[in-house]
Amino acid sequence: MKPWLLSLLLTGLTLAVQAQNLPADPAGSRSLSQNPKYAVLMRPGRYLALDANNLFRFRRYRFFQGDEFRFKSRTDGTRYNDPLYAVGDSTFSIAVLNEIMNRQEQLSFRLNDVQKVYIDRRIPWVTAGSFILPLAGVVFVIADFVNPRALDGRTGRFIFDNRSLVPAGALVGAGAVCYKLSFPRYRINKNNRLRVLRTL
Repeated sequence: MKPWLLSLLLTGLTLAVQAQNLPADPAGSRSLSQNPKYAVLMRPGRYLALDANNLFRFRRYRFFQGDEFRFKSRTDGTRYNDPLYAVGDSTFSIAVLNEIMNRQEQLSFRLNDVQKVYIDRRIPWVTAGSFILPLAGVVFVIADFVNPRALDGRTGRFIFDNRSLVPAGALVGAGAVCYKLSFPRYRINKNNRLRVLRTL
């Protein structure tokens, strides 16, 4: 079997399996009031909102109490990935596990303390491709290298075909694009604003 055909077959099979394991859109089968994830929208309270603007579209990401909030602090450069504990008028706090005391503690931050916010989006096929496509590129190169036709009959050494680097590089590049779409990061500035909003 040709290396490119083997790589394409493995990529297609893995993407199909990964797409079936991705969670479906919860709003597609149930109404907003019946969905536990969005039940907090029906109660008055504060939440964090990231308004991301670019040349093509506007997106708003919402973070409620108990949601994982991934961000980088502007003060010390530390990255946090902890549940959102409380939201104030211009501050918020996260629940951090103190491993020494083995208990939860709350850390408070101002909105302008946040340098970057990291988003975890689950896009069918695209999210799976961010991991599978680079792996397929590596498999493509290895399959071309171990191909019996790559063996030099006179010296007994393998001959590496540099042309295999082009499709392998394309697969790795496509995986990088998929990763960028699935796990974007937003630097807080005038275009990407972190705000405190109320549900009602």
